[in-house]
Amino acid sequence: MEPTLFTGLTLLRPPVESVAERVRNMIETGLPLRAGALAGVVSRDLFTAAGLLKRANNSYYGLRNTVGSLTQAIEVLEPASVARMIVSTRTHVREAEVVHAIRNEAYATARVAHRLAKGTWPDAADSPPGTAFSAGLLFHYGTLVLAQSFPSQFAAMADSSPQTILFDSHDWRTPQQLLFGFDASETGAFAGLRFALPSYVVDVMSLGGHPVAHPSTITPFLQLLVSVASNLVIEAGYAATTSGSRDMESAEAARPLLGDELMRTVDTVAAELLHAPLPSFDSITTQRVS
Repeated sequence: MEPTLFTGLTLLRPPVESVAERVRNMIETGLPLRAGALAGVVSRDLFTAAGLLKRANNSYYGLRNTVGSLTQAIEVLEPASVARMIVSTRTHVREAEVVHAIRNEAYATARVAHRLAKGTWPDAADSPPGTAFSAGLLFHYGTLVLAQSFPSQFAAMADSSPQTILFDSHDWRTPQQLLFGFDASETGAFAGLRFALPSYVVDVMSLGGHPVAHPSTITPFLQLLVSVASNLVIEAGYAATTSGSRDMESAEAARPLLGDELMRTVDTVAAELLHAPLPSFDSITTQRVS
């Protein structure tokens, strides 16, 4: 697909006010800023997280070593510099409800993918769970870009019900193609390539799209983790295209579920994944979270 088809997309946006405020509070404590703690705050804003990964991978260090973890990206760019940038470039614009819901779903997917990776990753020394967290977060990037670039059309599509549409409501690629000329998986892959992100992260961002021509060695397992994480999050009611997920005031409301029942289910699935054949994960049964 020609890049000109993606003209007009909003691929990045300044940090949201709530995230910038939390970062400002961290600065005002006077304590040394730690990359891990800062990444935990930044992960609530998917645009900012992607922007930091973009900057890190286009830096001198990133040109020699791929940066697939948000924490690593902040370390490369230096926590103090990242914090100042977030505070100074924040936006006061109120985001659309559906965009807020996508951020919640992305954060939940990242948390679950990270938990799965901690229990199943074959070689944590080479590919830390932080990579799975960032990949889970960016899995929703194409969807977020579409929602931010075409707010009214995307909101109308997300509010559609199976009774009023002529397509499978669990697969939004067809309506996205009809409305925008490209779908979320293509948009995510386009953004990932433009940002010079690691190939395995781009592969996850393009999940649901065309098969990857030359996948990296960790791509299949990373895609497996993120796919299962996404399914678990949807079962838990976090899908941005369902009305229930947009009833939460903020991502903070997700903490009890992410810390308790959902995570117990995640641990059960991780044990199954640990002994499952890597090429296929269709046989893995995920328990419905009530």
